[in-house]
Amino acid sequence: APSPICVTAGQVTLTAPTAGGLWTGTGGDPNTGVFDPAIAGPGTHAISYAISGACGNSDVANIIVTDTLSPT
Repeated sequence: APSPICVTAGQVTLTAPTAGGLWTGTGGDPNTGVFDPAIAGPGTHAISYAISGACGNSDVANIIVTDTLSPT
């Protein structure tokens, strides 16, 4: 999982060592693995990656999205 990211940081492309799986979780595109912190919003988000089939497998990463701080 990437380090904590700001809600305004822009999209992050997640990667996995084995291609062909699907990503699930708030703020993530299931096919490309692009995570958008603006869509997910502040908080801790569990993002899963799963490979189907007889030898399939899955894993979960927690991505922390922080809110934008006000200078006042």
